[in-house]
Amino acid sequence: MSSTGVSILGKNGSVLEAINSSSNALSVSDSSAQGSLSTIATEITSVDNKLPAIGQNAKSASVSVALASDMGTLSVSDSASQSSLSTIATEITSVDNKLPAIGQNAKSASVSVTIASDQGALSVSDSSAQSTLSTIAAEVTSLDNKAPNLGQAAKTASVPVVIASDQGNLSVTMGSLSANSTSAFSSQSVSNSSTATSSAVDLQAVREVSVIGNVSETGAEIEILVSADDSNYYKRTDLSLFSDFSSGDFAKAFMVNSRYLKVKYVNDSGSPKVISAVVVHKA
Repeated sequence: MSSTGVSILGKNGSVLEAINSSSNALSVSDSSAQGSLSTIATEITSVDNKLPAIGQNAKSASVSVALASDMGTLSVSDSASQSSLSTIATEITSVDNKLPAIGQNAKSASVSVTIASDQGALSVSDSSAQSTLSTIAAEVTSLDNKAPNLGQAAKTASVPVVIASDQGNLSVTMGSLSANSTSAFSSQSVSNSSTATSSAVDLQAVREVSVIGNVSETGAEIEILVSADDSNYYKRTDLSLFSDFSSGDFAKAFMVNSRYLKVKYVNDSGSPKVISAVVVHKA
């Protein structure tokens, strides 16, 4: 090595060239070499731009990495991290279970949607669709006008119904009517010039009654007394009830026009008489 530069030895130790120690740069006259060096410089600059600064950086200034395909399972020893990863796994599974398969599905396998509360009116530009919606609106209004309000209503506000033409015969079951009888007199002896009056019979909800019986006086008058308050009684003068001239039997059916009823017999035959009477009605 000379005092003025560096000797570069060639083949067999011959001196090819000396680089002066005071030289600032190497001069490359080969154009192909110059192009290669230029490409290298560009690539180095690109690599340098992609490398982050030394130390911790923000995400935007960091290099993303990926695990090797044959890396295997990573072990996380931090308990807090393990808990967070477990929560994330659970939530991801929950979200996955709520997402339907891709493509059209049945209602039960689809995600329900709703229009936003501040969506406003939806505009329909299709003239055919507008006409159809207008018809639907008119029909709905018509149906609403024909549908009565809930609950019992007057005839004018009710919907008429009719039995089907092919209904056939309807079976009607009639409740049984039970005959009720109240004894007015039970072989009661009535002395001459005396009056016998039965206890009151309550005829509420009764439309028709019969008074039947027998008295040992033939042709005797049997009076029917009526009352609205079971206090003041009045004779029904429109009823003529007399015992048979042969047997002494009597019977009379009539419509009820009062709440309470009594049977009355006046003995004016000159001797004691015996009377029996029953008030019969159906409820």
